[in-house]
Amino acid sequence: WSDDGAVIQTLQPGDTALYCMAVKDGVLYCGGYDGSIFVYNGSGTMVKQMQGHEGVVFSLCVHGDLVLSGSGDKTIRMWDDSHTEKGQMLGHKGPISALLVHEGIVFSASYDKSIRMWSADGELMTTMSGHNTMVLSLGMSRGRLVSSSADSTLRLWGEEPVEPYVPSQDSDAPSAEFLDASFRWSPTKLLMQGMLIKEVEHGHGDWVSAIATWGRWLVTGSYDGT
Repeated sequence: WSDDGAVIQTLQPGDTALYCMAVKDGVLYCGGYDGSIFVYNGSGTMVKQMQGHEGVVFSLCVHGDLVLSGSGDKTIRMWDDSHTEKGQMLGHKGPISALLVHEGIVFSASYDKSIRMWSADGELMTTMSGHNTMVLSLGMSRGRLVSSSADSTLRLWGEEPVEPYVPSQDSDAPSAEFLDASFRWSPTKLLMQGMLIKEVEHGHGDWVSAIATWGRWLVTGSYDGT
């Protein structure tokens, strides 16, 4: 798309739906329903169809020199610049719904209700549990790991647990306590603790499916249409 919203080029990898995309060094990666990852160069030409997954590719992210893919086959796969699979991260018991890389640490979310943290070389470091059903998305807010779920909650993870926070029913404004909590997260301490530090509930009325940081705000999207 151009800046004014006009279509510049249409890329059509085949007869399959696309679920996710990532860009690395000017190369576009697209994850497909058929388990393939389609690779396009800067001119929009498909240069590779990477295969290996046995389920939908739900998530893609860049991790140093690698591209990571998470799938409905419960695996995370690592791909190098030659589009060759270099290894797998195994352990989740459900589809991989989201991937996130922060300071060299890989986080994965799954339908198995858990979040897992992996080292740079793909070794499992810790498993974080707390959501009551599938975890749908991951984000970072001021150095804090945030997860959202089909249980309609957000959860923040770090060093010390605190009492759950329930937003005021009288105001649509985000809580300053939630947004400005003086908390600084580090991968090392999270490795040792992996604790839930805050839960935000009773905000959305349905699955919380997306997380983004917008300036000083943490923004969430839900199946409830908000």
